[in-house]
Amino acid sequence: MKPFDLSTAQVQVFDTETLRQTLNIGQKKRAKTQETAHHFSELLDHLLYDINNIQPEEAVRLAPRWAVEGVILIVPPSGQGLLQILDTVDEFFEYRGHRATSLVVASPGCSALGAAAFARNVADATGETVAAVLPRYDAGDVASEALGGLMRVAAKTPLGGLIRAAFTGKRRAPKAQGLTDSHDTDIIQALLTDHRVSFDLIVGHHRGNAVLAHALTRLNGSVPRQTERVGARTSVVTFGTPAALPVAFDHVVRVIGEHDWRNAEMPVDVVVPGAGHHTNRALRGAVPVTATLKHVLGIA
Repeated sequence: MKPFDLSTAQVQVFDTETLRQTLNIGQKKRAKTQETAHHFSELLDHLLYDINNIQPEEAVRLAPRWAVEGVILIVPPSGQGLLQILDTVDEFFEYRGHRATSLVVASPGCSALGAAAFARNVADATGETVAAVLPRYDAGDVASEALGGLMRVAAKTPLGGLIRAAFTGKRRAPKAQGLTDSHDTDIIQALLTDHRVSFDLIVGHHRGNAVLAHALTRLNGSVPRQTERVGARTSVVTFGTPAALPVAFDHVVRVIGEHDWRNAEMPVDVVVPGAGHHTNRALRGAVPVTATLKHVLGIA
């Protein structure tokens, strides 16, 4: 056998500059896609949430680079200070976040601005500071919000996987309630099981109700006695599409707008006359979260 002659072999030179340019192009494309999705998400905030109750200086702090999935917002009532953004559960307690009496979960697909606006509606109803966990965010969630009932139906069929793939480039195996384990559910569980904080009220909106149900169901499966204790002391109010919660939570009020296009798959307790799905009082057909919540809780 003729020996291999290294002197005549063609060796491909590793071009670091070409690789760097290729990576930069990929990063720019991903950043552009994320930027477009975030703009879409901000549009949904306007359509779904009462964003006029957020101060301009608060809105600046809620930019996507500062507020990501699982971040905890501390939101006081209107006129009682600015909201705070906390990155971890430890920071939540260092900031004395345990003073919050309510936990809020807005819908996946909205940005931090929408979550903060919904939380402020709740704070204005109770007169107390609330904590809000930022839900997960991806283009598929934005698509679900934007396409409404179509996505809700399609999610139960093979078409749902194709729609998500079109927006995210990947297909997700179906799970209970269409949700997968994520950082937001981890944070919700951590807050509900920590003895340093005790929430009197949990409020969700639309698919945030499903995120909440997923977290509570997972909690019930791992520490059922703790779930019973939380359920016994905590009231839950859901706005929009209702979700099935563990039986330990028997103080549940489900609210939906009279003209909400998302047909409820389970009985509801309060139907808001003349209202649709969104909560932005600047638009017609809004569900007035603060007034409705005061009515539900018996607050004058």
